[in-house]
Parts: sequence; C-alpha cells; structure tokens
Amino acid sequence: MAYLNTAINNSATVVDKAGSVLANASMLAIKYAADGTLALASTKGEPALGIAIAETNPVVEAGQDVSVVVKDITMWYAGAAIAKGDELTTDATGKAVPADEGEFILGIALTASTGTGDLVQVQIVKAGYKA
Repeated sequence: MAYLNTAINNSATVVDKAGSVLANASMLAIKYAADGTLALASTKGEPALGIAIAETNPVVEAGQDVSVVVKDITMWYAGAAIAKGDELTTDATGKAVPADEGEFILGIALTASTGTGDLVQVQIVKAGYKA
C-alpha cells in the first residue's frame, strides 16, 4: 500500500511541548492540558496520552519538547501493588495503579509490582473506561 504523504505516523512516540515545568516525569503518565500542551497526569483515572520516555530530562522547562510513548510496550512507575494482567490507569502523580470502575484504562500490566516505585512493563492499549 502506498501513501501520497506522511499522514501516517508509524512511530510509537509523539513529541509535543510541555505547558509548565515537568520535574521527574520520566516513565510517568502524560496528558494534554486544556491549552493543548503536555502535563503530568494529575487526577486518578483520567485519560492520558501515554508515558514519558525513560530518557526524559529530570527537569523539562515549559515550552520544551517531551517525547511520549503512545502505543506498544513501555515501562511505567507503579503507584501500588500490581498483578500481571491488571488493567492500569494513572494515579494523581502519574504512576500506574489498577483501574477502578469508570476510570480510563491506559495499559495492561505485563509484569507485576509489589508497590510504589517499582517499574512495571505495560502494553499501552487505551481501552476506554473500565466497566
């Protein structure tokens, strides 16, 4: 199949601008703010764009680029104990937690976590809201 332009992006990441300073956002959930800039996910269960790449600088200034994994497999910091196969959402600090009813499912856990701060391998699925 041929395309006449580059409208199809096969990359697992997108790059956009931070709306404010992002501190220690590496491998945390990122969302679009109301003004269309990137921000750290800050409400449990809210829709998120994806996970900031591992190479994200410890401090990203407002207006600087942020690379975000939006599909495929990546690592995400856990905010709670997680079992393989758990449907995951973000907590209020951008970390992975099991999704509760009515919360946005950003990914599925491929590895387990015993608690906050562990790295969990996830498949980003953006599966809508948990029933």
